[in-house]
Amino acid sequence: MEQAKSHEPEKNNTMDFEEINEALGPFGKYQKFVFFLSCWGSFMPAMVVVCMTFVGNNVDHRCFVPGCDDPNEPDFSAEFVNDTIPHGDECFMYQRYEPVTNSSTCNLDDFNVNVKTNCSEKVFDTSLFTSTTVTEFDLTCENAWLGPLAGSMYMVGMLLGAITIGDLADRFGRKMGILVSVMLLGGGGVLSAVSPNYYMFLAMRLLTGAGGVGLFQVTFVLAVEFIGAKYRTFCGIMIEVPFALGEAMTGVLAIFIREWRWLQVAVTAPAFLLLSYMWIMPESVRWLVSQGKRDVAVKIIKKAADVNGVEVPKHLLEDSNTEVGRPSHVLVSSSPDTEVSRPSGIKRMGRKGTLSFVLLLGGVACFVSGFIPEEFGAVIVTLSLVGKFGIAAAFAIVYVYSAEIFPTEYRSVGIGACSMCARIGGIVAPFVASLAHTYKPLPLLVFGSLSIVAGLLVVLLPETVGCELPQTIPESESFGSDQSIWYFSCCGKKRREPVTEENTATEDQRV
Repeated sequence: MEQAKSHEPEKNNTMDFEEINEALGPFGKYQKFVFFLSCWGSFMPAMVVVCMTFVGNNVDHRCFVPGCDDPNEPDFSAEFVNDTIPHGDECFMYQRYEPVTNSSTCNLDDFNVNVKTNCSEKVFDTSLFTSTTVTEFDLTCENAWLGPLAGSMYMVGMLLGAITIGDLADRFGRKMGILVSVMLLGGGGVLSAVSPNYYMFLAMRLLTGAGGVGLFQVTFVLAVEFIGAKYRTFCGIMIEVPFALGEAMTGVLAIFIREWRWLQVAVTAPAFLLLSYMWIMPESVRWLVSQGKRDVAVKIIKKAADVNGVEVPKHLLEDSNTEVGRPSHVLVSSSPDTEVSRPSGIKRMGRKGTLSFVLLLGGVACFVSGFIPEEFGAVIVTLSLVGKFGIAAAFAIVYVYSAEIFPTEYRSVGIGACSMCARIGGIVAPFVASLAHTYKPLPLLVFGSLSIVAGLLVVLLPETVGCELPQTIPESESFGSDQSIWYFSCCGKKRREPVTEENTATEDQRV
């Protein structure tokens, strides 16, 4: 029987990463280089996320009116439309008294305004987009339900990619996870642009979703694992900025590219440029050490030291002082560097306190807005913006927090599992929104309640501010074991006892 993988730290698989980061400079030139490359891994998926807003734009349409519309260049806003198309019912037209012939003219007296009939062709308003998936695949009227399916398929792809690519990155390395993600994102995007039918487009949309979420989460993990604790929070938040810029870039491209197939290529094909990561992006040192590839890890550390113009003490790269059975590093509640760099809320209140606060803020704002009468529009808008702020802040913080709780050997798959749960929410959300037909405030009450519950459950998690990232499952399981659930970093620091023979075992678990 194959033995289960041992999670006990081995002598040659341990390094004091935080001391090494301090020696390199926690955010030196080399770490900035890795972070810059990771930002492109955040930028590209964002373009694909929002492109369906333009690619699948639900342009206005109406029936083609035989005998009135020019077969070659029909005018969507022709004068006869008001007399031949029922107002607000673009899937029908008024029936003619007599069948249309080649000699039929557009005589409005020939139409019976009391009888409606289906139309065999559609005329689309191409003033904004020359073509979209809606116009090309006729996703209107009885086929209108197929349009939103593209969004759901993308979410299903994200669900599958979040867990599978995360697991792949933990097994075979962060760079392998990036490679697979780029091939899915770029390949699925380009193939969707040449899809001969809508069903192939949906299948390719699923692949791009898997690649997009995989690329974001793996590059995020890689960046976090390279950066010292002092700047980890800052970089974990700032990597969301390229994501927002990528979303904005899609809108810019849509101004100049009005044909959906070319726009699809424009937002996905550049992902192939990230294949250069295989040569210029270093592998995660933490992952290499967790896999026993210490020699490769040391080479990367030495290269980083050369780029940063510093020298790493030899004892940090050697394991002669490391005792078998326990890691050489200790988890501390805070470090001087961390204390100096706490101007932001996430550092002052801690991960747990900040995440709980913004989830409760967003949830309460959403819940309360459900009871505000419609005539108080300004109040509803204000609460909506507050709720948006809370949820957007929670999205940014939860990535940093998750990366710090999961151990290195399962960090990618851990974040992937969390992302998978988020995708389930994305798939269910449209159905929750449809509850407004039963009771208009119901969707707001459901979303708000879930956010409030999540904010309360966060209290059960440990605080991670100033702590080194856990390397193994045992370290992760004991992480925060000496904290009460009411411990927040803003409420005081836990006292550290001197490291002695008697307390060495517990010092490794101290936070």
